[in-house]
Amino acid sequence: MKKGLALVLTVATFASATFVSQPAEAAGERLNAWQHCGIGAAIFPDNGTASAISNIIWDLGTTALTSATVSKETCNSNLVRTAQFIDENYEQLETDLAIGEGRHVDTLLTMFGVEHPDRAKFIQQLRSSLVIDDARSNSEKAQTLFYSAQNLLAV
Repeated sequence: MKKGLALVLTVATFASATFVSQPAEAAGERLNAWQHCGIGAAIFPDNGTASAISNIIWDLGTTALTSATVSKETCNSNLVRTAQFIDENYEQLETDLAIGEGRHVDTLLTMFGVEHPDRAKFIQQLRSSLVIDDARSNSEKAQTLFYSAQNLLAV
């Protein structure tokens, strides 16, 4: 029994340290399937460690990984909600960023936790990361914008 518990704790620690969708941090949070998705996140929404352990004990994290891959909207993470917002509002975000201001870009900055003194600089940096390519889908461009914002916050 002790070996089984030690294995679960080791796997949970490894899982929480290694399964991250992107290396950059945003507002101090990293998306982690075992901590933010699956049954564990539903039971322990404010305790990532308990969530990861619960997911590992329940089904070795299979449900968490599936929900992170197939239905990200079920994951309990501000990063997931921010990524969804970008994906669903990409065209308006692109317009707002081109102009340098707007309701959608204000919402995005709030979701990422960008403080008012830093917003103009952040908008300028995000503008330079916009991908203008008709061959790419809006979802692909939204993903690039999301990762660019994460990388800017990590600096």
